Amino acid sequence: MVSTMAQAPCPLFDLPPELRVQIFKLVLTPTLSTTKRYPRSSIWNRPGQDRPLEPGSTALLRTCRRIYDEAKEFLFQTSLTFYLTSLARRPARSRNPHAVERWKVSHPVSAHLEVFAQLYILENTTALQDILDLPPLQIRSVSITIRHTDWWFWEHDAPLKLHSGWSQDSHFPDTITEFTMHLETVSRKKNEVLLVADELGRWIFGRKDSKLLHWLGKDDGLTERTWTGNSTLNAQRWLRDETRPEQIDYTIISLTWGLSNSDSGISSERFQNLVIDPLASRNPISHITPEENGDAVCVDELKAANVPKGTDKDKTLELCREYRQRNSLSFIHHASHYERDVAGRDDDENTASVVDETEDRDDDDGEVFFEESHDGKYGGQNTFYGIIYGKQHFSHYLDLMQTDCQAAELYLRTLPCECFDEQGHSLLSDRHSGTDPESGAGYGESAL
Repeated sequence: MVSTMAQAPCPLFDLPPELRVQIFKLVLTPTLSTTKRYPRSSIWNRPGQDRPLEPGSTALLRTCRRIYDEAKEFLFQTSLTFYLTSLARRPARSRNPHAVERWKVSHPVSAHLEVFAQLYILENTTALQDILDLPPLQIRSVSITIRHTDWWFWEHDAPLKLHSGWSQDSHFPDTITEFTMHLETVSRKKNEVLLVADELGRWIFGRKDSKLLHWLGKDDGLTERTWTGNSTLNAQRWLRDETRPEQIDYTIISLTWGLSNSDSGISSERFQNLVIDPLASRNPISHITPEENGDAVCVDELKAANVPKGTDKDKTLELCREYRQRNSLSFIHHASHYERDVAGRDDDENTASVVDETEDRDDDDGEVFFEESHDGKYGGQNTFYGIIYGKQHFSHYLDLMQTDCQAAELYLRTLPCECFDEQGHSLLSDRHSGTDPESGAGYGESAL
């Protein structure tokens, strides 16, 4: 056993233990960047998620053994955010679950999970269960946020609805004692989301040890809050939803479930096929594009029509339609489909303090495929996590090939999944020798 000195001269240890704990947490816990922020028009820019995270500093742990012994446990207590969304609906450098899966830690990481989920991924894949089963994690609590832009057919102002299949297929770890769902929509649809929340409170979530989590009721398990955001989302200004020029007011209804001391007698099987669709009788969804019916205007058109900043939605649409008439246009798409899907920086945001979200969004999977990108894990092709993870490692492999072919081959063989070149040939087969047998070029050169 290693002994420690009393460290009497150290002012830190003159502080009460509970105050030292707060200091250790502040130092070791990742925090929002103070120098970088996301573009204001990005879909993921919201309170608490407007800046990238910066890792905590571990330098304090290296100062002395006593500090290390007191503070090391906080390295294994954290809050992790995952996006079960398409690549265009999340920060480019958001946490990749494939990387978390291979964390090398001495014991499980006690974590609160915050999940942002598009319904088409939450309801149609096993992505949530894949996250819940991540081996390094000992999950204490989970929250799932359904943003305004995550509901089915939100672009067409479809009625809000939820399918319960995913809740029945999800088996929470035995360590979870609390689960929260945040339902967000534009404020004009507040009554609609309240109807959904009223039905959602009847749902029951199960743990792997067969214990159930029940809604805590209106007093302890229901909250409401509002916030105001930019009406331009990923390069489209949503005139339909504006409450003021260039602003949208949002309402968030949150429901919380907890362990029940006694079984209420309500079987979770009752909700196996339940669909919450309170406005199902409303007219069918129109599939006319939002640009065609005037619900949204692309930023390219706003610039082309010389619409001044701060113009109200009626005048904005009038100016755009006059521009279309003068130029015999029906409406204007984005100059680039790529820009349409990804939030770029506004003209006044071209500074180093605003993250350039287009830099890390190369979704061309022609160079290399990884086996895991096709097996559906973590959403598969819906989320692109497998391909992104594979490309990161393949890039490192190519760098190694420039200096140490033997190390590169060893690295490739230690990867947890098999990779293939653009022709579909395995790089781990006999063909793999550091050069392409057909062209003679080394990988990383013209052969790829």
